[in-house]
Amino acid sequence: MNTSIKLLSLLCALLVTMTLLIFAGTSPQEKAFTDKYKTAFEGKDSATLESFLYTQGADPAILGFYKMMQSGEAGEKPRRQWIRRRVAKFA
Repeated sequence: MNTSIKLLSLLCALLVTMTLLIFAGTSPQEKAFTDKYKTAFEGKDSATLESFLYTQGADPAILGFYKMMQSGEAGEKPRRQWIRRRVAKFA
């Protein structure tokens, strides 16, 4: 019984790994997405930023919150001092 559980666990892990590899984006796709997002963020293009959100079946209030959060900080560079303070606060 112990061997069959180990074999079944190994088979499930292999199946999950293969599924993730099938649905994962290719390196050029990921780079294109990242570049497009970075360009939209730095250029304060809120329409493009909103196009990245998955809206099908989403709660309108939560969707509005995410849109506000995306567009509110668009164009700004992360401030290292602020990040260090936040990390220290939660550490």
